[in-house]
Amino acid sequence: MMKKYADVTRDEHLPGLRHIFDPHTLRRLFQQRLDNFDRTRYELEHVRMVQFKYKPGRRCEVIFRIRCRERATGAIERQMLSGIVLPDELAKRRFQEERTRQYSRPKVGPAVQLFEDLGLILWGFPNDPKIARLHDIINDEKLKELVVSHAEAFNLPENHSLETIKTQIVKYVPHDRCTLVHRLQFGQNGTNPIHAFFSKTYGRKTDVRPIYRLIQTLWQACTEKESAFLVPKPLLFHPETNTLFFHQLDGRHVLDSMDAADTDDVAVKCGKALAQMQQVPLELTDYKSRQSEYSEFIESKEVVERALPPFKKALHSIEKRIVQLFPTLPELPVVPNHGAFRLSQLMLVDGKIAILDFDGFLMADAILDVASFVTHSLYLAVKEELSFETSKKLIERFCQAYAQHTPWGLAEDVLTWFTACMLISKHAKKYVKLARVNQSAIVGRLVDLSAQLLDGTWKPV
Repeated sequence: MMKKYADVTRDEHLPGLRHIFDPHTLRRLFQQRLDNFDRTRYELEHVRMVQFKYKPGRRCEVIFRIRCRERATGAIERQMLSGIVLPDELAKRRFQEERTRQYSRPKVGPAVQLFEDLGLILWGFPNDPKIARLHDIINDEKLKELVVSHAEAFNLPENHSLETIKTQIVKYVPHDRCTLVHRLQFGQNGTNPIHAFFSKTYGRKTDVRPIYRLIQTLWQACTEKESAFLVPKPLLFHPETNTLFFHQLDGRHVLDSMDAADTDDVAVKCGKALAQMQQVPLELTDYKSRQSEYSEFIESKEVVERALPPFKKALHSIEKRIVQLFPTLPELPVVPNHGAFRLSQLMLVDGKIAILDFDGFLMADAILDVASFVTHSLYLAVKEELSFETSKKLIERFCQAYAQHTPWGLAEDVLTWFTACMLISKHAKKYVKLARVNQSAIVGRLVDLSAQLLDGTWKPV
């Protein structure tokens, strides 16, 4: 349950919140009292709350990003801190439990610390209260032991002399997951068949086994000669740490190379890859209906209206048209969908499209992923990361290639409906939440595009 800051700070059962939500007080508090923080060496420059979840009177989960500057050299250190605010006695009991667990010492900040007067418990990355064994995976020596004990899975040579593993963070989502890349260094007598591999460690609430089976099935499918898509080879699921390990793909991100790449070629490859991926039989239990998409649109429309009232009339017209079209849409097959198929999730590897991130796979209308690609490409143009000319050319060729490689083709009216919804539900809402200075201009362009689709002023194909 999310609440406005003003409401949160009045909670009499969690009085520490009034200090935690004051950035000046919080910075001073951390500068003076943060464990494992050398005040003679570092100046705490900035503290930012990046997320909070609040249950009135019971708890408030918070995530902070801090930035420190080394006084002598000017070097910057950044750190993520996960926190929870609890009523006084509950906070003390929880902290005593946490002190019995194993933790890794961060470079800056606490492994785990109690601010007793605030009811605040803090964990410093790589310690995370909901990803309990992350610190084991990020510890190079412990990871080396794990890799050697599963030498066959990691395809280590028989006479290997694995000396070290060097680890870097790829993406960390506190309380949820962390993706790392690991590079193996061998001695002179060894060779390195895998230059690097990735790990993805999940929080305790995520059941990783279905994700591992999904990647295995997709990898088997993409080993066929005519496959237009690739996925990284799964190496190991390690249940003790709730971690997936998979091979690194050598290539370049599609979005990062759009200026140099041939737009037609990339678009055709993406369309064919999605069409083939959707025809792989996958065991998926999650399902998203058109009604769910409509519900997301309505919720997002209301968020945008509250933040930017001048768009209320235009959004009302869009809603009216979406409601009119809904019952007229033809039925399409329900097939596997990536859930976020877009340029930023794709790589070019050996002339094929490599698909990344498998957490959101679900069964849905065949057009869901097509609309995801289209709306994200338009969003990039709205943000001026692609020109509108390039974006529309990319979309047209992508849709044509997709239609050519599926037995169900491309239902243009269904694509129009999904895209009009998702421009608001995915991107306009997101930009409102980001609260950027150009918020009104960006949201206005997204609203205009949604309206143009629905009135036929512009069509994807």
